[in-house]
Amino acid sequence: MSAPAPKGPFKEEPGRSDLPDAPAHREGTNVLQARTWAEVDLGALERNLARVRAATADAALMLVVKADAYGHGAIPVSHHLLRHGVHSLGVGDSTEALALRAAGVTAPILILGAIVRGEMEQVIRGGISVTVHTLDRAKALARAASRMGARVRVHLKV
Repeated sequence: MSAPAPKGPFKEEPGRSDLPDAPAHREGTNVLQARTWAEVDLGALERNLARVRAATADAALMLVVKADAYGHGAIPVSHHLLRHGVHSLGVGDSTEALALRAAGVTAPILILGAIVRGEMEQVIRGGISVTVHTLDRAKALARAASRMGARVRVHLKV
């Protein structure tokens, strides 16, 4: 009798022992992730930044580091390129923004997407800008800022 076919191309099934040299993972963990890595060349990032800067003159540059800088490490990449002239950071959600603040990033941060419920006050307290794409979001931010006696910077998505 043959073993059942895997349910997904990158998932290890619980109890499967017929996978050669498969690392032990908790159920549902991406096996491919355990076999891959990225080596980030900070010098190459600096050269790319210099090219962008040359093309944009004196424009303030925002580095988008959502999804952990696309898997390259948002915290180290952010710290490094902020030291080399990046003005601000863009992130996908409030959790990413708060992680950067917790890591000592003081540069302007803009949340491009979602605010995780329960983190709005922390975002406002952290001086993090928020993309507003609905009237409901604008009202919720205004109420939270008013309760805190604070102001919140917004980026309007039109």
